[in-house]
Amino acid sequence: MAAGRRAAVLSSVPLQLLLYLGGVYFLFYFLSTLLMIIYKSQVLSFPDGLLALDLSLLLLMAVLEAVRLYCGVRGNLQESELWVGGGLAVALISALLCVYFLLWQAFVLRADIIMSAVQLTVLALQGVLGLAAIASFARSDTGTLTLIHRHTHTVNDSVYHSNTQTDGQTERQTQTDGQTSLSTDTVELHLSLRCNSAVLFPAVPTPE
Repeated sequence: MAAGRRAAVLSSVPLQLLLYLGGVYFLFYFLSTLLMIIYKSQVLSFPDGLLALDLSLLLLMAVLEAVRLYCGVRGNLQESELWVGGGLAVALISALLCVYFLLWQAFVLRADIIMSAVQLTVLALQGVLGLAAIASFARSDTGTLTLIHRHTHTVNDSVYHSNTQTDGQTERQTQTDGQTSLSTDTVELHLSLRCNSAVLFPAVPTPE
């Protein structure tokens, strides 16, 4: 990426907004379901053990929902497929518990059906947006790796051409040095021959 350009933000604004609204709605859902369980325990006769089971599953659902929202928000802000995927995995368990309160709890009221259906709808929408965010993050990672590969290839080509030019210059310099050395040797040989000639054949003085 060229200097001065801002990196593209891939975090999903709709997903972030829906996670926030889903957290607010689940707080309402949890308190309403808890109050209805208490109400049903006072008005209706719960079979043995089912009241404790409903309360335990509701508390478990609250813990899982907190973990799911944390993973979803963190993964979306950090553009991490791992965290968003973890949130989606926890959402599946939370959806099963929501189906339990929709169909299989000891006493199902109309309010239970409406609130559980809304909670399942919110989970489904968050799941769709979460999968879209994961796909966007994955494409971004693939594009980044491609750019890095291209940049590395370009740098390697530049280094190769630079080394080639350097080798060529070194070879030309070596040839020049060889020619200079050869010329020096030739001059020295010529001077040596002249000195030897002067010694072997001294100049004869011209008679007057």
